[in-house]
Amino acid sequence: IHHPSMQRKALGNVGARVA
Repeated sequence: IHHPSMQRKALGNVGARVA
């Protein structure tokens, strides 16, 4: 969806998991 940084900031745990 968004960049890894933005996704991690928006989703937090979910972003880190996906990344």
